[in-house]
Amino acid sequence: MFVNFIAKNPRFTGVRTTSNNIAKLTAYADDLLFFCNDEYDVAEVFESFEYIKQGTGSMLNTNKTQLLPIGSATCVQYQQYVVERMKVCGITFCNLSFQAIAKINFDLALRKICKRAAGLKNLSCTIRGKVLLANTVLFPVLYYAAATYLDPSSFRSIRKTIYSFLYGEGKREVFPRRIVELSREKGGLGMENVEKRCQAIFFYNSVLKPGHGNFDHQRLPLFTYYLSQWFRNLPQGHSNQTPHSFHKTESATLCLNIWQSLTDHQIVLAQFLTPP
Repeated sequence: MFVNFIAKNPRFTGVRTTSNNIAKLTAYADDLLFFCNDEYDVAEVFESFEYIKQGTGSMLNTNKTQLLPIGSATCVQYQQYVVERMKVCGITFCNLSFQAIAKINFDLALRKICKRAAGLKNLSCTIRGKVLLANTVLFPVLYYAAATYLDPSSFRSIRKTIYSFLYGEGKREVFPRRIVELSREKGGLGMENVEKRCQAIFFYNSVLKPGHGNFDHQRLPLFTYYLSQWFRNLPQGHSNQTPHSFHKTESATLCLNIWQSLTDHQIVLAQFLTPP
């Protein structure tokens, strides 16, 4: 009842996600997580609960009630509940730069891969069998993280870990890597190109899926990070831009040009991206 009351409450604004949807809450059993946009949303939650309390007699467990700001959000009235880092569905969020948070999540994913690989290394498998294990057991950990963050600097360590799993630590590589990553239809072993697929998943969720109409000043930091990693350059005049002057600069045109160039990468998306 409380969940439906908040979800249908027009005075509770919620938080707009990168996919341009409104997120208001998540619920599992008696655990509720509300996404408040400002102090008015916080007040609306407690005010709404008073109505539910009067009608049902339900009580609020204050010992388990916390207010946790995300990113650059601030909290004045409830400073005792402010945390520097929180994890939601296995993804870490904290008040750091995009690159730093991406590094944290990919380091965690790499540790999970190493742990899984250690548990599989004693299996009696051919190279083709290990490639299948890498595609189905190891790589999905990275794909899950890449749907939210992308850290290109981690791929070298990831490739080293994967090939150590295939051949053994310090062992000679029997097949050239181009053969290992060549599709089975062309005579290769069919190991997925984890770097390109992570890029495709990230850019699909962060750029293509929301649409170029969402390239406003709020998405400029994410977009410039995308440019620096994919095209190895930054928008001209980025250092002296402000959110209010964004639409008056060449960056708005640049965003549309980059969006147009993305349509030329459909072969990459078709080959390496599994639609949600």
